[in-house]
Amino acid sequence: MRTRELDRIIITAIAAQDITILAEQFPFEISAEEKNDKAEIVIKGAIYGWNNSAEWFRNQIQSFNEKGIKEVSLSITTPGGDVFQAAEIHNEIKAFEGKIIGYGGVIVASAGTYIRLACDEFYMVANGKWMYHKPNGVLRGNEDQVESRLKLLKDITSDYRKGYADLLSISEKQIEKNWSKGDVWLNAKEAEKEGWITGVSKYNSKITEKETAMFTACGVPDPPKPAKKKTKSNNEMDLKVTALQLGLDENATEAEVKAKMADLRAKAEKADQLELEAKQKEKDARQNEIKAILDQAQKDKKIDAKSRESLEKWANADLGGFKAHIENLPVPGKISEQISGKSAGKGAATAKDKKFEDMTAEEREALEQEDPEAFQAKYEAYLEQ
Repeated sequence: MRTRELDRIIITAIAAQDITILAEQFPFEISAEEKNDKAEIVIKGAIYGWNNSAEWFRNQIQSFNEKGIKEVSLSITTPGGDVFQAAEIHNEIKAFEGKIIGYGGVIVASAGTYIRLACDEFYMVANGKWMYHKPNGVLRGNEDQVESRLKLLKDITSDYRKGYADLLSISEKQIEKNWSKGDVWLNAKEAEKEGWITGVSKYNSKITEKETAMFTACGVPDPPKPAKKKTKSNNEMDLKVTALQLGLDENATEAEVKAKMADLRAKAEKADQLELEAKQKEKDARQNEIKAILDQAQKDKKIDAKSRESLEKWANADLGGFKAHIENLPVPGKISEQISGKSAGKGAATAKDKKFEDMTAEEREALEQEDPEAFQAKYEAYLEQ
């Protein structure tokens, strides 16, 4: 698609509608941000004034690619707008290197349908409306300028016609036939059947007065009405139900209901805080206990500084096993009289063939004295299990 290159030509995909007026009623909004290892792009309002966001948006797409993000969620709710700007947005989105999944709101019309062509998949709410038509243009200037800009308008139309035909897998002649009679409005199911969208959500989107005004501005036949506001009787019923759920009298006032809800929130926050404090206290006590045991073991020369770090990791993972092990470690100089120098050497030799957990306390002590490096290796291997 070609970019804007002539400043005295107005080409809009919205029939019989001044794009600047439409943009004032439904301002253009575009956002792009990273959420949970995915990117989210949201487009709302009339497509006009894109140049104000172009550089920032381009940088966002580049950032997504550099971070290796593999999926973009693209939400579109628009009556259409400037086809040049729609084409530029389409091209920027296509620069994303991952998968692009589109979601249409209550209306995706006119130039907005061209942005859809950047998506690998596209879904729409159940009460959504889809509209496409032949791009319209207002040409100004002398006969040479008008002739040049007429060619540009024809090129734009060709881009749309080809893009639509490729999406639907039909001929460009059929697209020409379809839009030759003017705006083509489709509901979500019809758009899915023809191939414009991949699927239809089972949910309806809430229609506000703004959406109804947008439909009317685009000339949709029989625009949907906004959702009715709750009547006073409905509000009173909701208040009674809420009061009963909170344990209040059904005739409680709105102020009483709000006060009760605020009180419950405060209690819940207090309970959460107490739970956090209790968990921290328990954690601190555990660490203090581990430290005391290790300090005493090191003081008794059951362990050395080198083995302390590994023992601390073991203690955090299995406090009971750690405590039993420390208790079973002999204190130097108080080794069982059954272990003579000769038998100790024999025990060390025998222990070299065993795993740490299979050794007796005497064998561990003998091995530690005869071959400290072998003892340390077996000990660390045991901790890593």
